[in-house]
Amino acid sequence: LEPEDGVKPYFFDYLCTLGSGAGGRKRQSTVALFEFEKGAFPDFHLSAGGDLPDEASGLEPADMKEFSGFPPGVKLLGRDQAALKKYFTLELDACFAEHDGWSAQGSGRYLVLYKGGGLVPPGEYQAFIAEAKKLAFNLG
Repeated sequence: LEPEDGVKPYFFDYLCTLGSGAGGRKRQSTVALFEFEKGAFPDFHLSAGGDLPDEASGLEPADMKEFSGFPPGVKLLGRDQAALKKYFTLELDACFAEHDGWSAQGSGRYLVLYKGGGLVPPGEYQAFIAEAKKLAFNLG
């Protein structure tokens, strides 16, 4: 897709295997990646389901009492807790409540969004794109 308002979107299916042998786990998800020309996202991982993948290591859990607008069960991690508090205003927290089930990762100019833990069926892809773009523009 073409850039819109200084934001370049990418949509793809992400598939990987974590570990090997009997302990290996497969992860797959349809992902929306947004590159903002003027983005300044703090390093964060927000998990709608409360489960955090291994690749979130290096981030510290946020005190969810500080972020009262998020839906129940959401977990937030980041490198700089003060930056998280500054970025995640009540309006942004409420945005995730409005877009239930979405998870996000941000860093600098980049924002990654995904919903659930599976691939979006072809018949639902356009709706996925539309909702991801709406959420990304609210967050950026």
